[in-house]
Amino acid sequence: MASVPHSIKQKMIKHKLLDKLIDELNGIVPEADHFNLFELRGFFYAMAITPPSILPEQWENCFFYHRTPDFELKHIENLMSAAFDVYDAYVQLRVSGQLKFPFDIENLKGKQFDWTQQWCTGFWTGLALCKEFWLGDDKDTVDADAYWDDIARNARLFEVLITRDFSKFPNIEQIKTNIIEEGKEPTDDCLFARLFVMIPFSVEILQHVIDDIEAELEEQKTLGQATSRPKIGRSTPCPCGSGKRLKNCCLS
Repeated sequence: MASVPHSIKQKMIKHKLLDKLIDELNGIVPEADHFNLFELRGFFYAMAITPPSILPEQWENCFFYHRTPDFELKHIENLMSAAFDVYDAYVQLRVSGQLKFPFDIENLKGKQFDWTQQWCTGFWTGLALCKEFWLGDDKDTVDADAYWDDIARNARLFEVLITRDFSKFPNIEQIKTNIIEEGKEPTDDCLFARLFVMIPFSVEILQHVIDDIEAELEEQKTLGQATSRPKIGRSTPCPCGSGKRLKNCCLS
């Protein structure tokens, strides 16, 4: 694999921890049959920002693209030990405020576009382990909440980018309209490009969830009563570059 730019390394964990995990994965299956470096980074990023606890046994199949290879006991122990070390490092980055999306989405060069897509694959795989938390229950619309609607929309972005099933994105028709108004054809490639630039913004929104929950719990503990959940601002300019505000554009 080509060397990772220094700027990316600085924003992520020490690569030796991931190298150790990859060595354990290589000891179980060929390299092509398990998550690569960037997929692992996206996966553990998602794990670090997901509030519900996820059992370790749920991680294993993810590493192998949801297949179940033959394990020996020593393989399981070594693999999960290495995985926990990576997970703990990501949590520490989040707690210390150093966990950041690792790519400059506007200035991707060479293989960085592929690396970003691989990162998103791992990130969505991690989110999908708690799909109901991030996306909600599709059948339950009675108690819809603007805050959680925004969370679901930003989480759904990654599923759509991975599957290219644009029909799943809540505001896809409005996005198509925006593209047409700009004098362009809303092809799948154009839709992908429009959503792709939203990645850093969506990661940031999703990452705020655990901070909001922790802050709310702390305030409840202090005040002895429930507090209103912080709302995500929707009046900021949309990152897609249309010049419109979020409430009137891609994530409205």
